[in-house]
Amino acid sequence: MINIAICDDDVNICSEIENILLEYKNENNVKFNIDIFNSGNKFLKSLENSKNYDILFLDIQIGDLTGVDVGDFIRTKLKNRYMKIVYISNFEKYAMKLFDLKPTNFLIKPLDKNKVKEVLNDILYDLEIQLEEFIFNLKNVIFKIKYKDIIYFEKIKLSKNIKLITTNNEYIFKDSLNKIQENLKVNDFIKINKSILVNFNHIKIFNPNQFKIILTNEEELPLSKNRIKDIKEAYFNLLDERYY
Repeated sequence: MINIAICDDDVNICSEIENILLEYKNENNVKFNIDIFNSGNKFLKSLENSKNYDILFLDIQIGDLTGVDVGDFIRTKLKNRYMKIVYISNFEKYAMKLFDLKPTNFLIKPLDKNKVKEVLNDILYDLEIQLEEFIFNLKNVIFKIKYKDIIYFEKIKLSKNIKLITTNNEYIFKDSLNKIQENLKVNDFIKINKSILVNFNHIKIFNPNQFKIILTNEEELPLSKNRIKDIKEAYFNLLDERYY
């Protein structure tokens, strides 16, 4: 089940998006749960009450809050990098202002039904990938960790062990970092130095000038000075692929 929120103070726009989603649902045999909010504050309260959404259609000018306020709350306070935010506005000038919030897409009013469906196609493909799992063996027990929950892999010095840091746990198991990288089913991981493979989606701050990154768990990791050109290229290619 895909949970979708529509947040716009224009009830007509909300109805229009809902109708497009329901039409898409029937055409593609997918399951949507759709909630509508005409207030930014009401939407944020639902998030604070542990309601979670996979996709958010969000107006830039909601009334009580701006779409930027809502996006900042999701990305900064909740540290949610995976919710797909599709901004809606009458003006293209807002698009670049949203760079730091990493929106999934930007729709201009009046809405183009076919464009909305194209955006949905891309988002559902990304969501399917996020549900893929990394599988490993630890003391004869098989573990399955969703890629979206992996923050990074690290080769432990002077050993054949890998440390896996996730959003809620840490594991140590035998494997090769190169082998892991070769077998990953997604291209979201960047080798930032010879020992660490990082999930792009958990990079909160990318600072190549100081040869470091800060992750969503607030951990700071070093970037290889010798490989900085390749690291920057990999990072910005993923950024361009996901958000532009």
